[in-house]
Amino acid sequence: MNASSTTSALRRGHGSRTRLHESPHGPAGPGRAVERWFLLWRWETWASESELERRPRAGWALTYRRALVASQDALDDYALVDDRG
Repeated sequence: MNASSTTSALRRGHGSRTRLHESPHGPAGPGRAVERWFLLWRWETWASESELERRPRAGWALTYRRALVASQDALDDYALVDDRG
């Protein structure tokens, strides 16, 4: 599953932070953000206005690629919950 409906390119955000932001498909779809914080990458996923209770998930990674993989795994978990329910 990809939440790439409105994917912003990797860009410079607030000050020296580099970030990727993917908005959800519609009001209940999952989204994610990946930001650089000094030497680490912080990732976060969420599902906005969802009927199911879905906690935002977040974590840290040493590389951008690992942050993308971890955030994609979290998005895939949201899809598995939808398939079961």
